[in-house]
Parts: sequence; C-alpha cells; structure tokens
Amino acid sequence: MTRPRNQHYVPELHLKHFTGADGMVWTYDNDKDTARHSIPKETGFQRNFYSVVGEQEGQYDDRLEEWLSGVENEAAKPYEALLSGNIPEGQPRADFSVYLSSQFVRSPATRRMYAEVRAAGAQGIMKVITETPERFESQIRQFEAKTGPIEKHIRDRLYNFASDPSRYHLVVSREATLSAFLLSDKLLKLFFKMGWQVLASDDQHLISCDSPVTRASPDDLPGGGGFIHKKIEVTFPLSPTRCLLLTWRKDIPGLAPINRSTARKINVERASYAERFLYADRFDSGIQRLAKKHKRTGPLMQFSGLIISDELKFKMGR
Repeated sequence: MTRPRNQHYVPELHLKHFTGADGMVWTYDNDKDTARHSIPKETGFQRNFYSVVGEQEGQYDDRLEEWLSGVENEAAKPYEALLSGNIPEGQPRADFSVYLSSQFVRSPATRRMYAEVRAAGAQGIMKVITETPERFESQIRQFEAKTGPIEKHIRDRLYNFASDPSRYHLVVSREATLSAFLLSDKLLKLFFKMGWQVLASDDQHLISCDSPVTRASPDDLPGGGGFIHKKIEVTFPLSPTRCLLLTWRKDIPGLAPINRSTARKINVERASYAERFLYADRFDSGIQRLAKKHKRTGPLMQFSGLIISDELKFKMGR
C-alpha cells in the first residue's frame, strides 16, 4: 500500500467546499503575489508534513497523518449539517470540535510559532550559561567530566561564540513542532462548550486560508486573546457563503445573515492570519490585492526579552 507522502495542512474536506463549477480551487500566494487554480487533492500540502523519519532510511511513521485522515472522515457529516445551518449536538458536535482543534494546531502558522518558542527556550538556556565566564566554565567542567578535557583556547573560542547570538541562528526540526498537537485535546473541549452559530453571506463571497481557524477579540488584545476570554470570537469559513462562529455567548440563533461589510471583515481576518496562502472558489483581483496587502501581518511571535523560569534558574545553578 502506497504511503501518503503528500500530506495536507489544509484538509481536502475543507478545500472542496471552496471550488468553482470546474471543481478547482484558486490559491493566492502572498509571498509570490500569484494566483493559480488546482484540484483540492493537489492543493495545500507538503511532503511528509506530519510523518517522522524512522530509524531505517526511507522509513516513516505515518500514524499522525492516518489519525488526521480519520478525523476528517468523522467531520464530513457535521460539516454538511453546518452548511445547512443546523448546529450539531452530541457526538457529531464532538467530532467537528476535534476537526476544528486539529485544524488549528496542524497549520503551518501554529507549527512555526511552536518552533519559535522552542528556539527561544534554547536561546534562554544559552543566555544563562554564558551570562558570566565563571558560569560557563562550570558548565564546561560538567561536560568535560563526561567527555574528557577541552583545551583552554577552544573553551575561550566557544564562550565568545556562544555568548554572541548574532554569530549563529537556531534551526528547529519540523518533527519537533509536532508537539503543537498536544494542544488539540484542550482546544476541542473548549470548542465543544462554546456557543455555535452559522453566519450566512449571500452578498459577499468568503475566502479561506492556510490557517482557517482564527480567533479575535473586540478588545483588540495582543494575539486576539486566549480562547477562554469571554469576548473571544473563533471563526472558520465553511464555504463561500457560510462561516462558523464560536463564542462564549449561548443565546445566539443557529443561523444568522451577515451584511457585506461583516463578510469583508471576515475575509480581512483570514488574510491577516494566513501564513502564505488564501483560497477561494474564483479568481478575483480584489482577493489578490488583499493577499498582498496583508503579507506577513499574521500573529508572528516576537521576543523582546527572555523570561527564565525559577525551575530553569535552579537547573542552571543560578
């Protein structure tokens, strides 16, 4: 049986609802400022995006990709119900909550942010180790006890190199970012409890992106606020005319029409959170301009300073 090498970061289940009459979905690339169309199977994927290389050459562990395929299959029926304005309950609601949470953590943006956190943590450890020559020497002596002595001129060069972050950059493996999936279980429980509403846009077509599950807060909190913030709004476009809204308000109708202005705001949010690609059922120069305008304006993590935890201070002998 041929293993699934081309693995979708945007599920085919989602992309097929953004196809035109010809069965093709348009992809807008905000990096290259281009637009192209293709079938959903050939859209939104990377080679071995969720697979881990095994001990033997050419061997991969595909269990995560297989799990995601199962999640997609279980979400198909509640997806169709939502398109009709019917809010699922019970197991179908749970199945779609899993789909939403997995879609959030599987996106390139979330995995990139996890990589940045890992890199920042490693940089923080290096900062503590090289804070003073004495602390660095203490760590070197521990290392020498296991591996043998290191000549002084090599230690001096290593200290000068490690204490200057401008002389190196950190690379986090793609496999290491799979730890983002640990967040899925917590998110699905929150999504299941939130109030669900389907927004209907008949005057303005909706678009999607490579990070289609987004969160925003009317309070304009940094990063959109946490998922448990009482005013948080989680949106997920279902099709060019339907969008799922999750809030902590429970007294909301299952289906609600929205005007052109609100639909455009939803599209702007999608473009702002996109890592690189927007998806639509048609070619539209307006979408292409939207992609270009919001290029790299998504929730990028920035580190102006590093906070070292008490546990880390203790481990580093501070």
